[in-house]
Amino acid sequence: MPKGSCLCGKLTYEYSGEPVKTVLCHCLQCRKLTSSAFTTNLLIPRENIKIEGSPKHYEFIQETGDKFTTSFCGECATLIGKETDAESFKPFLILEAGTLDEGFEQTKPDSEIFVKHRTPWLEEMKGLAQFETKP
Repeated sequence: MPKGSCLCGKLTYEYSGEPVKTVLCHCLQCRKLTSSAFTTNLLIPRENIKIEGSPKHYEFIQETGDKFTTSFCGECATLIGKETDAESFKPFLILEAGTLDEGFEQTKPDSEIFVKHRTPWLEEMKGLAQFETKP
């Protein structure tokens, strides 16, 4: 069963099964959330994940108009994941793959979204579905 945590270990999670999708997101909000060029997101059915600890939350509206709620550690500020009111994403929690305790190296993405914001010094990842915004 895959497990993950925040940097200080006060928030932990585990999930069963395989992610439904693994997506690299280049949207401007994900960049700011992680202070990086993109996020690596695991779409996990809500019923397959268990989070321990007391995450803090932050809400924002993405450029598509979808409302997102993030979950992060109040102690070390590690972003664990997010959820959205977008209809096709309601059954899922979106975990940040970088918070996996083991196995991140085997987490191969299947698509890139919001590629219109991909930074010019990153090339398209060959073999992945490409979407200008969300699929």
